[in-house]
Amino acid sequence: MADSTDSDSSSNQLVVLIHGLASSRWLMHPLRFRLKQRGFQVRTYSYFTFGGNIDAMAHRFSNTLAEWAVASGANQVHIVAHSMGAIVTRRLLLEPIAFPLGKVVMLAPPHHGSHVATRLSKPLSAICPALHRLADTPGSYVRQLGIPQGHDIGVIAADGDLVVRKQSTRLGTERDFYSLPGMHTGVLFRNETAVLVERFLRTGKFAAE
Repeated sequence: MADSTDSDSSSNQLVVLIHGLASSRWLMHPLRFRLKQRGFQVRTYSYFTFGGNIDAMAHRFSNTLAEWAVASGANQVHIVAHSMGAIVTRRLLLEPIAFPLGKVVMLAPPHHGSHVATRLSKPLSAICPALHRLADTPGSYVRQLGIPQGHDIGVIAADGDLVVRKQSTRLGTERDFYSLPGMHTGVLFRNETAVLVERFLRTGKFAAE
């Protein structure tokens, strides 16, 4: 497992970024840099996304977060998750948490599935079983997955997202919701995304005071 670490000793809040399907930690770098500038400790979590066992992905992610919380001395661990990373995080939130969880921001999450994943799941199922799990068909894994309760979750959708429709990003129990211009991956590169993430992590809402 590869990861990269940025530390700021003035902060006791750790922000962990987790990427989406067929992606890598490098796509999270602009957001990581901007959050670090805003005084957070930041780490990126990298994992193999093509496999279909999201339960196992979530278990490994949770264990790593617990280890990083101890190593960093953080009294809060926030999660910022893009796309499939949000589904891995959602699965994690359904189990007892063994680290000091703070807030969670989900970027373009396919909570009700992705129509693109549905189209690609048959021709690419052999090399990417995760696509079937993320399909927007009624019986898919993501459509049957439980909904986390009692957590401070914010959701940011992308207006021009061609991978996940805006209505599919809504979890139902999120504390706040915001929609940004841009594409599915493009939101990771917008400065406004970092501003909104920071605001939610500090205040629990996207709107300015």
